[in-house]
Amino acid sequence: MMKRRLLDLMLLGVFVFGCTPDQSSLPEPDRIFIKYYGGAKSDEAADFLVDDDGDLRYVIFAASNSQEIVGERGESNTDFVLIFADKAGNQINSIRSYFPDTGGESVVCKPKRIIKATAGGFVMAGTIEYSGQSDMFVAKVDADGNLIGTPWFNNSTQVEVANDIVEVSDGFLVVGSTGTGNSKEALMVKLGFNVEEVIWTKADGYVDVSDEGISLVPTQNGNRALMIVNTNQPIDGEGGVSNGNLAVYDFETNTTQAPNPALLGLLGLDELNEVAVRVRKISDSEFYLIGNSVGVNSTLTKPFFLRFITSSSSANIVADNIFDDLAGVTVEDISRNVTGDFLIVGSGVINLSNGLQMLLCKLDPFGVLDIGFGNGGSGFPAYQFGSLGDETGAAVSELPDGGIGLLGTIALDNNANTLIGFIKTNRNGVLRK
Repeated sequence: MMKRRLLDLMLLGVFVFGCTPDQSSLPEPDRIFIKYYGGAKSDEAADFLVDDDGDLRYVIFAASNSQEIVGERGESNTDFVLIFADKAGNQINSIRSYFPDTGGESVVCKPKRIIKATAGGFVMAGTIEYSGQSDMFVAKVDADGNLIGTPWFNNSTQVEVANDIVEVSDGFLVVGSTGTGNSKEALMVKLGFNVEEVIWTKADGYVDVSDEGISLVPTQNGNRALMIVNTNQPIDGEGGVSNGNLAVYDFETNTTQAPNPALLGLLGLDELNEVAVRVRKISDSEFYLIGNSVGVNSTLTKPFFLRFITSSSSANIVADNIFDDLAGVTVEDISRNVTGDFLIVGSGVINLSNGLQMLLCKLDPFGVLDIGFGNGGSGFPAYQFGSLGDETGAAVSELPDGGIGLLGTIALDNNANTLIGFIKTNRNGVLRK
C-alpha cells in the first residue's frame, strides 16, 4: 500500500539528513503544563500561534457560548473568542469575544485559523451559520485583541465555508468552498490589508464534481500561492467520482483581477478516498500535507501523509504513507520541527478508552510513523491525553524553546460541556522536563 520513489527519496535524504542538528544541542523547554480555558457551557478550540514580540505569549483562537465569556449572547449564540496566555500558559486578562452583525439573527461561529499579520496584530478566519445559510468570516485585531475596522463576511445566500487564510504580498487570501454536494466549488477571496475591502472573488471547480479548497501556503514572497483542493475528479479517468483525490493548484496572488489557477496535478493513493486537512511548505517548491483516508469499500479512517515537489507545470510525490497503525484515528494538524521530523495531532478511541483521546504522533522526514513514540507500554505509537470524556486535537506546533504545543477541545469527566485545553510537553512529547 505504501509507495516509494527511490531516487527521489535518496536525493531527499541527502538534503534532510545533511542539515539535521544534533539532538544534544537542542534546547529544553523551561516549563511543562496543561491549562484549561473557558466557561460553564461549550468552548471549542481551533488554532493557536506564538507571539514573540516582547514577552512571549500564546494566542488561542476558539469559540464559546459560555455566558461568563460572551454574556447574554450565550443563550442563543456561539461567538469567536481569543485567549491570550503567558509563556507558562496562564491566561492574560479576560477572554475576548467577537461576533458578526447579522441583524439580530442567532449565529453559530465556527473558528478555523489565526495568523499573525506582518504589520502587527492578528487575523482570524472561520465560518458563521445563521438563518439557514453560512458565510466566510474574517476579522483583524491589534496586539491587545481590539478590532481593527469592521469584520468581513460575505453575506451570501449560498452555503460557504472558510478553511484557511494566509497573508500575501498585498493583502490576505481566504480559501474554502461554496455550494453543496456535486455543486460545491472551491472558493477564494482576496481581501485588502484592512480585511474590509474585497479585491477579488474566485469560485472554481469541475463540472458535476465536489471541490473544496482546504489549505494554502504563500510562495515567492507572497506573490504566488499553492492551494490544495479536495476533489472527486478521478485521476487519469480512473476511479470515478466516488474516489476522493487532491488537486494541487498554483496561481499568482498580487493581482487586482481573479486569477485562473493552474492545475499542477491530481494526487491520490491506491483505492482510497482522501481528504486533506493541512498543507505546509518546506520551500517554494517542496511541500507536505496530512489528511484522512477511507478505503472505497471501508468505513475505517486512516491518516495519510504526502511530501511532494512542484515545478511550473507539475506536482510529484516524493514520499507518502498510509498509517495502518493509526486505523480509526482522525488527524487535524501537522507541523515540522527543527530536526526535520513531523508532528501530527488528532484524536481516536484507543485501547478501550471511555472516549476520544487527543493524540500526538511523530513522523520521520520521509513520513514514516515513529512506532517508538508514545505512552510507555500502551502499544500504540502516540502520546495520549484525555480523561473520561472526549478530547479532540486541533493544532500542534514546536515552540521556540523546543517544547511541543498542543491545542484541543476537552470534555472533563465525560461532561457534556467542553473546555479549551492547551498542553505543553517536552520535545519528546512527555509531560516532564
